[in-house]
Amino acid sequence: MKTKSQSEQILRHLQSGKGLTPIQALTKFSVFRLSGRIFDLKKQGWPILTQKVKRYGKTFARYSIPKLAASILILSSISAFASDRCYDAYEDPILQVRRDAAIRRAEYEANQRRHEQRDAELDAYLAARRQQRALDEQTRLLKEQNEILRNK
Repeated sequence: MKTKSQSEQILRHLQSGKGLTPIQALTKFSVFRLSGRIFDLKKQGWPILTQKVKRYGKTFARYSIPKLAASILILSSISAFASDRCYDAYEDPILQVRRDAAIRRAEYEANQRRHEQRDAELDAYLAARRQQRALDEQTRLLKEQNEILRNK
């Protein structure tokens, strides 16, 4: 029997309409970092809601999939579309969910590229600053040496 990954177990639990907190994930699925698995699932396009819960002076997250989205996702994973029927994305909620997930995924990837470009520009700027400081230091040392030679 093949064991399911942590993400698959969490997804099946959320698709059943139940919520999940970090302590529940730890006890049910041995997941120590639920937020990481939720991040992975959101990156795949799953419409997971995060609700902040405050209990006994502690704040923690409770994750869930909205009931309509859960039923749509379950239906989409169980049954295929009828081949003789054409669906419009604005009429079919399953296609809307998939389209929205694709848009979120594209936005996430675009943001990642922007961050990488910004990091590369910052690295280049810092390298140029270090080089300029080294040149300034060399210039200062040469001036000191010239001053010493003139005074002899």
